[in-house]
Amino acid sequence: MTLLLSLFSLWTVGAVILLLAGAVARRSFSTYEFSALAVFIGTSAIGFALFFYSFVGVRFDIYSFAAIPVLLLVVMFSWYAMHPFNLREVVRPFSGNSRDLGFFGKLLFFGILIQFLWVIAQTLPYPVHSHDAVANYALKAKIFFEAGGIPRDFFSWSHITVAHPDYPLLLPLAMTWVYVFTGLNDVLVRLLMPLFYAGLLVVFFSRVTDLFSRRYALLMTFLLATVPQVSDYATIIHADLLLTAFVTIGALYMMSYIRKGDNFHIMMASFMMGSSLWIKNEAMVFSAVFAFVLLMFLLKTDKSARKKVFRDILRAAALMFFIAVPWFIVRASSGVVNVDLDLGSLTPARVWENVKHIPTLLYLFQQEVFGPKKWNIFWVIFFAALLWKRKKLVLGEAGYLALFTGLSALIYFGAYMAMTGENLYFYVNTTISRFMLHFSGIALLLSGYLLYDDVKKVWG
Repeated sequence: MTLLLSLFSLWTVGAVILLLAGAVARRSFSTYEFSALAVFIGTSAIGFALFFYSFVGVRFDIYSFAAIPVLLLVVMFSWYAMHPFNLREVVRPFSGNSRDLGFFGKLLFFGILIQFLWVIAQTLPYPVHSHDAVANYALKAKIFFEAGGIPRDFFSWSHITVAHPDYPLLLPLAMTWVYVFTGLNDVLVRLLMPLFYAGLLVVFFSRVTDLFSRRYALLMTFLLATVPQVSDYATIIHADLLLTAFVTIGALYMMSYIRKGDNFHIMMASFMMGSSLWIKNEAMVFSAVFAFVLLMFLLKTDKSARKKVFRDILRAAALMFFIAVPWFIVRASSGVVNVDLDLGSLTPARVWENVKHIPTLLYLFQQEVFGPKKWNIFWVIFFAALLWKRKKLVLGEAGYLALFTGLSALIYFGAYMAMTGENLYFYVNTTISRFMLHFSGIALLLSGYLLYDDVKKVWG
């Protein structure tokens, strides 16, 4: 019961923020998109609130935590009293018809449902147990729980005391939220991950439905749900799946903006990209490329619409800055260093040593691409689509998504070349599958753009 209370309160925070945003902007969400998106908005908002609590000295306990949703509910009802709105104008009632899916579509739906239940079954029996899950996330969450907040000198602790103090804290703070409600229960806290997994699938389906068709969205969602690497990371405490979710959802809203020009979509994309910076350091790549793609879109926009697009992008940049700046101020003021990518220790000799290992990198990469144990034939489909439909990669919406995906991948490759710690083989062997997970959602979306016309001819 305490777990349900913690998750429901997290969802309530996100739901209230979405209701207010939709009412103010006069935009609406489908029922399932709203329900799933509230999980991610709530997680972000709680992370920001707990970070602020630590900054001003408010102790982490059940009362200070309960104050967050209560305060937001008061704000929402106060807004409603002054500006009444119809709930159905913000959250559209479910209007889908299962007959539209056909027999094959229903099979896909039940396949997704069975996969989700399997993820739950794989998650429930075990506590937090893997090395990275304990060292990078659970230990930090327990420190915050026992200390009643983030210790003042936490970011100056050595790596011997706490692993990677430079890592962003959104997942440990979300775990702290659950710990405060449930006690230090390492079994129940892992259910956060299936919740993020389900949320990603539902938002992905909703957004792809908005871009293409309902049946095509279901097919793509099934492919994402059944990738073993994606579902496996839904059963363990790691920030990689959470980063994948935020980046994928941000890219989906970015593509909706490019197609429709709705400034609400770009603000949603900006919120997701800005929030991702609180999840993993790798989010800096996606956020920077996101800004670059929007700049390219602005430059290619007709002069008649350029002023509006410029205002939209400026507002989106301001939102990202507002979300990200507290974390970067803390990083800069505390002097934490990324020991894996220490630019101060980067020398031409170190880079050349890594360049010599590029064949090893490519060998391990092709093992992942052709590794059905982790990926089924996901990456085979993706690269086949790139080759088969290569002319589409420079056209319209697909061109912007290809730029976003390709430039992000290129920067990841550059980061490998800049590694300053162990040899490159060590880093590639331990990180490449996780890094490819970060790209899985946007790679699937790009494949969807490239193959839509051909699938439509077969399936309708």
